[in-house]
Amino acid sequence: MFSRKDQLLRKTGPDGIGRFDFLRLLKKEFEETIQEDSKNQTLANLANFAYDPINYEYMRSLNLLDLFLEQFRSGNEELIHFSSAAICNLSADPTNRDLIIRKNGIKLVAKLLYSKDEEVVLNSLQQELDRPFIKGPIGIRQCTNKCLETIVKHLPNSPAIICATMDRDCFKEKAYLFIKNGNSLWHNTKLSAGREYCCKDNIHYKCPL
Repeated sequence: MFSRKDQLLRKTGPDGIGRFDFLRLLKKEFEETIQEDSKNQTLANLANFAYDPINYEYMRSLNLLDLFLEQFRSGNEELIHFSSAAICNLSADPTNRDLIIRKNGIKLVAKLLYSKDEEVVLNSLQQELDRPFIKGPIGIRQCTNKCLETIVKHLPNSPAIICATMDRDCFKEKAYLFIKNGNSLWHNTKLSAGREYCCKDNIHYKCPL
């Protein structure tokens, strides 16, 4: 549930520790901690604040976007996992999105599309496609073409991606492309790669003949 600044003030009081100070302490702890488990847990705590837009101004002031982007080069799968989730949520804000682009974040995120961690891949895909086009038929075509480019690029890994996102099992089902551009309505393009997918417990298995 998102918070408003007046709600935070009622919770913490004018003399209580605010979110900015708490985030600052978490960042300091992360930077000074040597133990890997403690570092992972501290970053996970920082990433949790990316779910609430009330924190975005504080996080920008503390350069936490830079901190998350830096972890993509760390080689630590846990840090990459938490950072990709944080950047995915932060990018919903236009100011954050512009910062991520200026900091070369798109190239860093694109490299994560080859991660073995399916959740990291999903976060990265959302980043790659999170750009609205103009409204109307032209925008629909542009959005469709952009989605198709991404689908073709990641088609070899599509079984793992699709099964990881499903909330049920499936047997020999085709995946169709739905898009939404600048609004909450989904548009069925009726386009499909033609292949069939079989998933059980979010894991892909080879469909029997």
